[in-house]
Amino acid sequence: MSFSVISNTAVKSLLSGLTRTDVLAIQSTLNRTFVEYSVNNEAAYQPHRASVTRPDGSTTLFMPATSSTSVGSKIIGIPPATAKGKTLAGVLVLCDTEGNPRGILNASEVTGFRTALGSMTLLPRRERVSNVVVFGAGKQAFWHARLALLLRGSDVKSMTVVNRSAQRSEELVEQLRPFTSEVGASLAALNASDQGYDRSLKELVGAADVIFCTTPATSPLFPASYLDQAVERGEGPYIGAIGSYKPEMKELDPGLFQNVVTSKTGCHPKGGSGGVIVVDTKEGAFQEAGEIIQGKIPSENIVEIGELLHIQKNKEAQDPSLDRWLTNGFIIYKSVGMGVMDLAIGEALVNLAQQKGVGESLPAL
Repeated sequence: MSFSVISNTAVKSLLSGLTRTDVLAIQSTLNRTFVEYSVNNEAAYQPHRASVTRPDGSTTLFMPATSSTSVGSKIIGIPPATAKGKTLAGVLVLCDTEGNPRGILNASEVTGFRTALGSMTLLPRRERVSNVVVFGAGKQAFWHARLALLLRGSDVKSMTVVNRSAQRSEELVEQLRPFTSEVGASLAALNASDQGYDRSLKELVGAADVIFCTTPATSPLFPASYLDQAVERGEGPYIGAIGSYKPEMKELDPGLFQNVVTSKTGCHPKGGSGGVIVVDTKEGAFQEAGEIIQGKIPSENIVEIGELLHIQKNKEAQDPSLDRWLTNGFIIYKSVGMGVMDLAIGEALVNLAQQKGVGESLPAL
């Protein structure tokens, strides 16, 4: 069995060359992984993830995982808040089910890609995606924007990057400009230092069809009240929130989560009352998602994305309300990440790298 070594440069080369067809194929693999985890008892075979924070504030995440085809682990280092300019780094190690090494990938770019691809799970179904707002200016922000443009193309009419740092948001805008130009979408930045920021932010959020939150914020990026009317109508936007990963963090107002689950216009795919928050993993969300923890969101109002995909496949034809919600309803997807996502994406990228001759391949390790 050959062993693949895929450096950060090789990973970037591989990902930058992905076509829409490639992404849809990888997304299909990830969707099957979500269903296997939530519906087919794969959750029972997942080791506990762990994190360690050193005295200097640096945090290391350990994310082991198993599947029917592989085992592996991702190790990610997150620099302390005082380390200006530094970003997360790490590796993803893959083995077959007998422990034979299959590959090692630099995890920095992979993490951004796999997390963003998870956020895209429900995006192909959305009827309105004209106005896209991206909070943040790092790798996660780039990949959320890039994949939205790749998957929905000219359906996206405008994209706005919102960030505290004007320099970083402008850098991201320049990165994205070739892709927005390709589909004919406008591209702009809104920075916290801009005059009239609060008024502009309220207008921007209120008009958004899609909102991606990709920041490690400890206070909400905008008040829940900005979306009161949308919650009352039970229509749009679709929100993907992936940046907060500790109980004390919150990108979104916990009050917004409460409003969604108590809404009379919400949809409950499993037949309960009120609306739901969609998550990748309930267990992880209750341990790490500050919005859910602080908002005291009941378990019965949380649905895993794998459950939703399973319900959608088997129930949608008999339930028009589910179809309306998936295409036009107010949806919040909150992700804290899972090791099985890394396995699925890692395997797919190793196979793709071998097909395209990217990275280094050794006869064995």
